[in-house]
Amino acid sequence: PGRFYDALGRCGIPLVAAAQGCDERNLSAVVHARDARRALRAVHSAFLSHNVVALALVGAGFIGGHLIDAIAEAERMLLARFNVKIRICALVNSDVMALAATDGDFIDLRNWRDLLKKATTESDFDGLVEHLEAYRAWVPDVVVVDASYSLAVAEQHAIWLRHKFHVVNANSRALAGPLDLFEQILLARDAAGPIMYCSESCVGGGLPVIDTLRNLVLGGDIVQHVECVISASMSFIFSLISPPSAPEAHAAKIKNNTKSEPLPSFKDAVKTAWVMGLLENEPFLDLSGQDAATKLLALGRELGLALQPQHIVSEPIDGLRDLLEHDAAEEERSNLIESKHVRNFRQQYQLWRGGCRTMLSELERSNSDSLHAESDADWVLPVSHERAIAIAGGAIENGSVQHQPRINKITPGSRLFGWSAVELYNAESLEEGYSRTEGSGRALPIDNDVLDYIDKAIMQRIKIAHSHGKVLRYVGRINVATGDVKLGLEEVEPNHAFAQLTGPELCVRFFTERYRAIPLTVNGPLFAAGMASGVFSELLRVVRHCSGHDRPYHLQLRRTRSMSRLNEIASLSA
Repeated sequence: PGRFYDALGRCGIPLVAAAQGCDERNLSAVVHARDARRALRAVHSAFLSHNVVALALVGAGFIGGHLIDAIAEAERMLLARFNVKIRICALVNSDVMALAATDGDFIDLRNWRDLLKKATTESDFDGLVEHLEAYRAWVPDVVVVDASYSLAVAEQHAIWLRHKFHVVNANSRALAGPLDLFEQILLARDAAGPIMYCSESCVGGGLPVIDTLRNLVLGGDIVQHVECVISASMSFIFSLISPPSAPEAHAAKIKNNTKSEPLPSFKDAVKTAWVMGLLENEPFLDLSGQDAATKLLALGRELGLALQPQHIVSEPIDGLRDLLEHDAAEEERSNLIESKHVRNFRQQYQLWRGGCRTMLSELERSNSDSLHAESDADWVLPVSHERAIAIAGGAIENGSVQHQPRINKITPGSRLFGWSAVELYNAESLEEGYSRTEGSGRALPIDNDVLDYIDKAIMQRIKIAHSHGKVLRYVGRINVATGDVKLGLEEVEPNHAFAQLTGPELCVRFFTERYRAIPLTVNGPLFAAGMASGVFSELLRVVRHCSGHDRPYHLQLRRTRSMSRLNEIASLSA
């Protein structure tokens, strides 16, 4: 009986009535007619055959592609250990989606890229939900994986949960977007019962940052404060231009009046990070601290703080801060600010930092022509600048909304990923892949004059830090008691854990009641393939939950030649 009812419960199928024969060999259950076929398949999967999990992937790009490849490679393991097969039923990108037939057919893992290129169905959330509901008549368990970078997609998570779809989230906008959206997702998750919502990879990629935090809290520990290097790109850049050996080399140079090996410039380090695919498609998101602030915001909310973006005291790196926050007081700075890329991002950054008291209504898909402000009680503080400008089609200045006609031009993907050109561009570039190599990829979209200006300020700051016997790192801090959240450049000792980071590494240190003197530390590299591995790991959690089976491989111990030799010596000596 336990397996029978458990199979129904894991699929979220409510029972109207149930009965059991006195010989315990006859079980009867009454379900709603709309759930009958799904209930039958769930029970058959539990007793007679392997289980099937249907997967819908939103954002079938670089990370999504790695995920599909991992599923194909692990097919035998999934069947042997979990008694389950994962079948792709939908692939969704910013403009088109490929849907499998709703009679239980699935998309071939070997040629999914070609199928997606040939797809002509326009991407549509309502159409996706209808397809998944129809598909669930044949496959009881449906999982939606969000591998996009879009607020519009994140807004669908609560809807998916209400439809009893499991959700694996790699989209940081869901955890660090508007607070009301975050709360809606939490409410939908709590009301979904056995339906799972996984979002570990939003902060640490493949590193167990959120899991570690949750295990600490579940174990009764109290987190006091957190310090971290949470941006892999900034970690990589500053590990190149300010390595832990630099202060000692600087001191030796001063003492002996000798020349030391020159360090890479900030400009060269940024270009290297771009070619390696470590920077966002908009590099200023990393260099200004917005990307790191997003992860810090998600981590702070996981700690129970009702954080909004304006609560984070975030400082861009030296040089860039002058271009983004200060007026053009000198001719050189004025020319740089007026450059197209800096001017566009400056508007975005100032709105992001401003915390304007604005109500941003949801994008009405019908014939709404403008954004209207509601009462103070309904205001949300704040929402991303691109969402504001793109949805409203207006300028937000000094907390007021300047009404203008909404953007009428419909670009590919505007319906799915919102009206934001920035979000859409990021989504399309994600589909193309992060890796950029010289001669074949998009050039770094920052003028050399801007890089030179920032480079001059950063290298001067580094020189000062090295003269103090320290190195520079971009550090975030969360004080749980006071709610203070800070992010910016700090000087740290060469033997500090942050100073020892090499390459695109993250380091998160939890100071708790039990880990006061020596913090509990999560440390490791973050890259796109590693993030895909983290998403696959979370998908396996859902698979194990859906299948109800977990048969670990039998551990076979083996003896090496040296072990055998030691055993012979021991027997002779005995």
